[in-house]
Amino acid sequence: MAREEGFFKIFYSFHIRFPALSARNILIALLILFYETVLLLSVFELPIVYFLLNILLPFAPYISFIFVVISVLITDIPVGIYRSYVIMDSYLRVRRSKTIFIAISGSYGKTTVKEYVYRLLSATFQTGKTDENMNTDIGVAISIIKNLKKDTEFFVVELGAYKRGEIQKASWYIPFQYAVITGLGNQHIDLYGDRETLITEETSILQNVQEQGAVYINSDISKDHEVFKSVKTKKTFFGFSSKDTIWARVLENKPTQTKFVIHYKSWHFVAQTSLLGKHNVNNLLPAVALALDLGVTEKTIIKSIAKMSPLEGKLSLHKGEKKATILNDSVNSNVDGFVAAIKVLGNFSHKNKVVISQGIIELGVEKKSSYERILHELYETDIRIFTTDKLFADLDSKNLVKTFNDVTALQRSLLSILNKHTIVLVEGRFPEKIINTLLI
Repeated sequence: MAREEGFFKIFYSFHIRFPALSARNILIALLILFYETVLLLSVFELPIVYFLLNILLPFAPYISFIFVVISVLITDIPVGIYRSYVIMDSYLRVRRSKTIFIAISGSYGKTTVKEYVYRLLSATFQTGKTDENMNTDIGVAISIIKNLKKDTEFFVVELGAYKRGEIQKASWYIPFQYAVITGLGNQHIDLYGDRETLITEETSILQNVQEQGAVYINSDISKDHEVFKSVKTKKTFFGFSSKDTIWARVLENKPTQTKFVIHYKSWHFVAQTSLLGKHNVNNLLPAVALALDLGVTEKTIIKSIAKMSPLEGKLSLHKGEKKATILNDSVNSNVDGFVAAIKVLGNFSHKNKVVISQGIIELGVEKKSSYERILHELYETDIRIFTTDKLFADLDSKNLVKTFNDVTALQRSLLSILNKHTIVLVEGRFPEKIINTLLI
């Protein structure tokens, strides 16, 4: 954020961001309060401290940042002990279990695919999963402790990473028999450093899948990529090409319903769902292939897909203020998801269509080209963007981007244009109070 928004804006902003309420964050706050109390008391005993504090006053945000860093390092000790205990507990539970584990990895779409796999399998089997987007080492361990039961037949594990080695760190003790690679975009590329490192890490779980198992891979990733050459398990590629192992053809793509036909081995059947967009059909494909391979019937799959509703904050539809329609895609944002959401928004017949976004972080050197791709998709529609990210405006050649200094100004402008003819796509994270003002 500091690299993209500038050190001055980050450290001298008056916008208050509260951290999550957790034991560690409370301890960090108490430690910072302790440092500041010591400084305050020392002023009365040591005049030089008072003199130095006045000189260093302009640098107070940086000093505060140093206090936070020191507090994080100190609290790392008890936290490390706790993490080790939790992970060991999870390891022992996995070791005693006869459950079959399924890994979900990729740079985007992990949570969505995990939920789809879980929903299709749980219609026939006792199935567990990691909670929400808890995909780090401690998140996976906590979810296993909480959700892995004696009668669990399948357990779906979402795995996330921001740097090399984190997927192995989170899953070294889990014997995966199946794995899904959802897709490899440029999300988090700034943290990885380059695309090849991202691909290597996000696909590293394939090396841990047992040989008698199977892996399901988004065909957007080249089948001939180096990372797949050493994978000995059966590979199933999914997408929209007839050359893919499992593929789909969209028959109808309406604002509130999608109808499509699936082709996989000897199975050919039509399904329909209230999930929005072609990309969600793609997200369903690995779940369908896995379910069929494990013995879930075609009839059960069709019925389950028909009953699926969008996940909250992942292109979920809501009634908004002044009878407007809100398309909520605020859980996360990536380039592919942004483009897919614009396509979904384009299917609606509303007179006024607006996207609100704070931009996408962690794109590194690909940020400019990524925004150009988003704008190119936008230019095929009559959709406008309200954003706080000035880069969108710098690249805009058709006057469809309106920028704001902060989300409060964006909110005021948006509320003034809401009516029954307006649909708003909330793309990416916004403060909860902003979203709540839009929804009824």
